[in-house]
Amino acid sequence: MRLFTAILPDEAEIQALKTIQDEMKKQGFYGRFTDLYNLHMTLIFIGEYDDPDEVLDLMEEIPFEHVQLKPKEIRKLNDLYALIFEEDQNLSAYVRKLKRKLEENGIPYDRKSFLPHVTLLRKASGKADRLIQERMVNFEWDAHGVSLMKSESGRNGMIYTELGYIPEETGEIAMADTKTMAEKWNMTKKTVASLCAHGFIPAADKINGKWEIPETVPKPPCSVRFALRYLSNIEMINEGAVPKFFLYGKKTEEIVDAYEYLKDLGFCTDFRWISEDGEIDFQKTFTGVKLTNAGREFMKKNAGSGSDEDSSSFEISVNGKAGSSNLPVEGSVNVKYSRKSKE
Repeated sequence: MRLFTAILPDEAEIQALKTIQDEMKKQGFYGRFTDLYNLHMTLIFIGEYDDPDEVLDLMEEIPFEHVQLKPKEIRKLNDLYALIFEEDQNLSAYVRKLKRKLEENGIPYDRKSFLPHVTLLRKASGKADRLIQERMVNFEWDAHGVSLMKSESGRNGMIYTELGYIPEETGEIAMADTKTMAEKWNMTKKTVASLCAHGFIPAADKINGKWEIPETVPKPPCSVRFALRYLSNIEMINEGAVPKFFLYGKKTEEIVDAYEYLKDLGFCTDFRWISEDGEIDFQKTFTGVKLTNAGREFMKKNAGSGSDEDSSSFEISVNGKAGSSNLPVEGSVNVKYSRKSKE
C-alpha cells in the first residue's frame, strides 16, 4: 500500500481553503480542483510499504508539538497550484527527525525537501496568475497532530484513508539556559548562544540579557560555523567546483540534516536529494540551487568569522592553491579540517 504522513485540516480550515479555491475559480483558474475532503499537507511520502503499524510505532517515538501554520502565497508548481505556508521550525524539525527514524529502520521514503503546502488545483491551465492575497490574511491553521495516510486510486480520483493519528504533546514547556542546553547537546555555551543570536533557534528568547530556550527544542544539526561552510559549498558547486563533503569529518546523514535545516531557515532555495547507487550525489543535488537574500545576508554578515565557536581550523584549496568561495569554473576542491574542541 502507498503510505504518507500528513496534517489534516479540520472543518473550519477546510472551509477557509474552499474560500481560496472559490476565489481562484472567479479569477479564471481551471483544471482539477482538489476535493475538499482530500485537502491535506504532506509531510513525508513513503510510497509502497506494507507494514503501516511499524510506521505508526516509529511516529509515536517522536513528539509532535502544536504548530500554527500561516499562509504565505499561492505558487505554481509544474502543472499544479499550491498554497504555500511559512516555515515553522518545530514542524521542520519533526519532519527531519521522522525521516531519520525511517532511515534507521530501513523504511524507504521520498527524499524531496519538505515544503509546507496544500495542493489546491491539479492539471491547471488557463490565463490566471494572480490572486487577491487579502483573502488569506486572517487564515491560520492550527495543527494538533499528524496522521498516517493510505493512498489508492478510485473511480473518481485518489482516495485517502487515515490509518492512524499521533496527537500533539500537551503540558507546560520548561525553559532552560544556554549552560543547560550546552550540556544536553554536547556543545559549548558560546556555541549555543551563537545559535540563538543568529536565529538558528527561533523559539529562544532573550530575557534580561540571558537566553531562555524551550527544553523540548531539538539540537540544531549544525553550528553557525558549519552553516557558513555548507552554504559556501552551494556557491562553489554552482561555480563548477567539486567539494569533498566527507572530509568534514561528518556523516552523510548529518550533512543532509544540516542542509535541510538551512533550507528551512530560508537560506537557500528548495532542492530535491539525488542519489546514485544508494549514495547522496551532492554535486547534482545542489547544481542550480541558489542562496536566498537571507542566505547571502547571513554569509555577508559572518564572512571571516570562525573563532567565536570552537578551535577548529578549515582550509579550502582549488588545484592546490588556497581560495575562498569565489572559485574558478573548473577545478576540484580539497578541504582540510581539524577540530580541537567539541562543538
